[in-house]
Amino acid sequence: VYCCGGTEYLNMKDLMIRLCNAMGKDPQSSVEVVERPLNFIEIKEQYIDATKLRSLGWTPKFSLDDGIAKSMDYYTRLSRENLSGEQESDGSLEEGIRKIVRKCIRDETSN
Repeated sequence: VYCCGGTEYLNMKDLMIRLCNAMGKDPQSSVEVVERPLNFIEIKEQYIDATKLRSLGWTPKFSLDDGIAKSMDYYTRLSRENLSGEQESDGSLEEGIRKIVRKCIRDETSN
């Protein structure tokens, strides 16, 4: 098993900030942070290490920020394709992603 991850430590808050910045959103006003229930169990910290794969000569082709930008471009295009022709659509990325997720859920439950 090989990890194709980055080389830096990144917590969820920092990732959320990067995602908001890529979308042109203010993390303070665009994201609601909620407290986890006391019985919610999760690994507190995870570190991704691609050392094993890098030892075989692999190197990443782009940075995390470039990957986020490419992903935003992809989902923006995809959401516009899914929203084209809909009269009630405001054409926002968020609405497009919601529609894609709803479609995936419908497809999953119909199988």
